Amino acid sequence: MDSETEICTEPPPQQYQVQDLMQMLGLLLDQKLASIQESMPEILQQVTNQTQRITNAQQRISTLEDELDKTQKILDTQQREITILADKVDLENRIKGANTQSNFLIERFHRIGLPPTADSNRPRQVVLKLLNYTDKMNILSSYRKKNNL
Repeated sequence: MDSETEICTEPPPQQYQVQDLMQMLGLLLDQKLASIQESMPEILQQVTNQTQRITNAQQRISTLEDELDKTQKILDTQQREITILADKVDLENRIKGANTQSNFLIERFHRIGLPPTADSNRPRQVVLKLLNYTDKMNILSSYRKKNNL
């Protein structure tokens, strides 16, 4: 029983292996953590740079949106002005069209017959020679339409 009662002060061989593995794992973890800690400032700098770039981009986008709003308001105002002016020009053209007076080039113009007497309200007849034949035809066709000839 003495041999059984002896207390073994040495750990079993498996425990040495476990301790060695733990030490090796600890060293590997320390190395990995050290490399991660070394790269952290660089990563933080990159994140800071990206944050600044995003902030700058957001500011530029905001500025462009404000300018776009101003430009859109100006465009809307100008489109309304164009519509008003187009309506005004159209109205002026219609008024001018209703009051159209053609300028015919008259070569010769004569009144014929006696001056009107007090009894007569009719104007004297005229004879005229136009420079352009098309003007003559326009006058005659207008007269025929008016008098239903």
